[in-house]
Amino acid sequence: MCAEIADEPRFHDKIKQWISEGTVPPFTFVSVETKKKRQARKRRWEAEAEEAKRLGAEMEGGEGEWGGEGRGGSVSVKGRRDGQLEG
Repeated sequence: MCAEIADEPRFHDKIKQWISEGTVPPFTFVSVETKKKRQARKRRWEAEAEEAKRLGAEMEGGEGEWGGEGRGGSVSVKGRRDGQLEG
């Protein structure tokens, strides 16, 4: 899912609404989650986001948020299909 940690309260509210309506069964992570578990999940999310940013920069050449203007002459997917990339 493409969501950020800031979206979590909105998801919890929606799930709680569905639980109260009887649309879905109660989920433990929504109804009885501790503050410590929420904080641990937030730390994991932040670490994963930082890793994704770092890997994106490495893949794109290390300039700017995603590595600058291009990918340093890499061959596109179409180019690979058309046989421009051997191996």
